[in-house]
Amino acid sequence: MSDSARSRTTSAVYSTLIDRLCELNKATLSPSRHDRCELAIEGTSFTLTPSWDANGDIDGMAYFVDLGPLPQHQREAVALRLLGTNLFMVARDAPSFCFNPQAGHVVLAGYLSIDRGTAESVFQVLTGLAHFAAQWDLSQSLPSQGPVPGAGAGSAPRMPSVGA
Repeated sequence: MSDSARSRTTSAVYSTLIDRLCELNKATLSPSRHDRCELAIEGTSFTLTPSWDANGDIDGMAYFVDLGPLPQHQREAVALRLLGTNLFMVARDAPSFCFNPQAGHVVLAGYLSIDRGTAESVFQVLTGLAHFAAQWDLSQSLPSQGPVPGAGAGSAPRMPSVGA
């Protein structure tokens, strides 16, 4: 398969995946959805964008889950906890916490390979992330003691392999 044919194929696979995700979510198909797809899944805002390999072919989908702003109280403590949690989340297919300075929001960001699953399995992963986001309320006070989310031997949150 030529490079241009492979590029068209991976682009078509990604486009089909995005279209099917919109269908599963009963979302309106926006003209720009293949470049930047905005979805709300169970009340949580997601941004989905294509991810390219070294050859310029789409090999996956980057996702960004909006977790909202850092709280005004204990702002530094929450930011440090998020960074500490990232330490335990370093693994293949594991998301990480980021900060979007334009929006002023904490974001959970990750990557899903488009060749390892179906739209249904990707939608299931995104729904799981929506549930996680609903539980991760940044506006609540942090406990003075207790485990950091994701901390502990073997408990690093990892994204299930889509299609597995």
